[in-house]
Amino acid sequence: MSYNFSFEKLWVVEDSAPLRAVVMQLVASLARNVEGAGSYADCDALLHATGRPDAIVCDHDLPDGTAMDVASLFTRDNLPRLVALTASTDSQVHEALKASGFAQVVQKPVRATELRQALNIKGTSAREVAIPAELQERYVRFVAEETRAIAAAYACLSAPKLIHHLHKLAGTASVYGDKPLARAATACEARLRDGEPLSWLRRELTQLFESAGGPSRLAS
Repeated sequence: MSYNFSFEKLWVVEDSAPLRAVVMQLVASLARNVEGAGSYADCDALLHATGRPDAIVCDHDLPDGTAMDVASLFTRDNLPRLVALTASTDSQVHEALKASGFAQVVQKPVRATELRQALNIKGTSAREVAIPAELQERYVRFVAEETRAIAAAYACLSAPKLIHHLHKLAGTASVYGDKPLARAATACEARLRDGEPLSWLRRELTQLFESAGGPSRLAS
């Protein structure tokens, strides 16, 4: 099969490996070369190794920065086509992303048609990509790893770490169609961002573990 690629080089920047793999599949037919990165540091290294891409699909929250930091790697008059992915519905977040150079902000869960529109691809029809079995298996492992990390963050009373892992879990679960887990993680993240004490979330976090299949439990 031959493709009439819209871009020569496109980056997908997302710290959740299972989610990054799905987004890379969604854009595979749009660029001759699709590169994945999991952090701002990865983007910096990739820029030095391979040069400027034509387009970037970038998650807003990264382990070492934000999508706005990724945009700052380029001069304002030489920006790639920038598309941000976020689970946030905060209009201030969306406005800040656009002010930093992002042409479009796409709400998670992301779909192929939305990505085509955001990347300014002519025509809106796009085949939705079925998630293959190996990625489903990777997702199951990811959920177990993230819920262990959430339990550890709760045990050491680290709200910032909890927020990071809850956000990562919510975004990935939403794309994989795991709605109960996505809702549970989003609700816990929102309450923590609103400043609620960790002790108030014990029941909600326990429910999150049950939604995840019970791979972990909070210590007493």
